Amino acid sequence: MGLLDYILPYRCVYCDRIINSKEVPLCIPCLEELNFSHEKLNRSSNTSSSFLHHPQVLGAACLLNYQYGNSAQRLIHSNKYYNQPNIGKFLATLSQPILKNINVDVITCVPNHPRTQRSRGYNQVHLFAKSLATFLETPYNPHLIKRTKRKNSQTHRNKAQRIKALHNSFEATEEVKNYKSILIVDDVMTTGSTLNVCIESILIKINSPIYVFTMAKVV
Repeated sequence: MGLLDYILPYRCVYCDRIINSKEVPLCIPCLEELNFSHEKLNRSSNTSSSFLHHPQVLGAACLLNYQYGNSAQRLIHSNKYYNQPNIGKFLATLSQPILKNINVDVITCVPNHPRTQRSRGYNQVHLFAKSLATFLETPYNPHLIKRTKRKNSQTHRNKAQRIKALHNSFEATEEVKNYKSILIVDDVMTTGSTLNVCIESILIKINSPIYVFTMAKVV
């Protein structure tokens, strides 16, 4: 450890204990408390139930079960609002067993609105998706979907309100026609409304197999 590590040590994002490395953003006790979904990427998973009306969605899964106040929630929150890219890499590493058998032409992610991207300075899903692409030896293209309408927070909206708020919020670009199968990734799934709108925008352009994977799902 260098002098700076003693002055400003790395800390667990959940309990604030001092940890040895930023590559693993949780201490051992908090890591052991992570609530994994243990889902498989298929149409029988709990996550897939939100997409069964799209026969083109061949599988969906999440890595973690997200509950307000648990370590998964703190990880996702720190990744989204405090620009900690090591969290995206860490979660991508944990996701490898779920995705190891998937075969797709490209990986993309749910985009931020350009104004959100400029104000925040980053897309919180970008490094997660890029790390998954490296592991799967699959191209990563973050430009397949564009957000055309900036949304307010969806946190306190029910499913019907989310769907109404997201109407015409996304559009697939012409680049999507270059691929025959797509994996869409996002950080947190609540009702699946955002991902369903993204899927529908893609299906307007192409009728191809789609998979969905998220860091976490609210339970």
